[in-house]
Amino acid sequence: NGKDTAHRARSKAWSKLNKDWVNITTTLNTYKLTLDQYHSMQEAQNFQCYLCGVVEKLFVDHNHSTKKVRRLLCKHCNFGLGSFMENPDVLRRAAKYCEVYNVAV
Repeated sequence: NGKDTAHRARSKAWSKLNKDWVNITTTLNTYKLTLDQYHSMQEAQNFQCYLCGVVEKLFVDHNHSTKKVRRLLCKHCNFGLGSFMENPDVLRRAAKYCEVYNVAV
């Protein structure tokens, strides 16, 4: 009905205007974190990616097997870990590869 359609339209508009809040709320709910816990994690890391130190939007990293929250990472580091299947042996080989071929930054 028209009332439901109007409500959905207002809800969608609010979500679009408050995208960052919606994203952080979804993240907190997903990982069962409070906003205070998330802010404490940010402060403990000086608002930087735990791995590379870049200051940008940080994502909650977690162990995909245990679901346990680890640290906050930038999108590149978070994606990188996932791309290497969180396998330390593969990550070590990748690091050695970069060292051998001098492509490390």
